[in-house]
Amino acid sequence: VFVGTDFDIDILGTDMTQGIARIELYLDGALLNESRVPSGIQPQYRVTMNWLAQGEGFHVLSAIAYREDGTPSNEAIINLEVITRD
Repeated sequence: VFVGTDFDIDILGTDMTQGIARIELYLDGALLNESRVPSGIQPQYRVTMNWLAQGEGFHVLSAIAYREDGTPSNEAIINLEVITRD
C-alpha cells in the first residue's frame, strides 16, 4: 500500500447464537476505530472502516467482533507493507 492511500476495510462479524454488539479495528495493536450496532445486537453486522496509510514499513490491521456480554471473536488479521511511490 502506498503512503497516503485511503484504505477501506470491509468487516463482517457473525454470531448466530448471541449476536454482535460492536466491532473494533486495531492498527499495530492500538484501537483505531470502533462501530456499535445501531439497533442493539444482530446476528450479522457489516461495517466499512477506513485507514489513511502512513508510516512506512510493515503494519498489522486486525478486527475483533464482540457479543453484548463483551466476549470477543478471534481476530481477523491483515498484514501489509506501506511504501513510498518512486
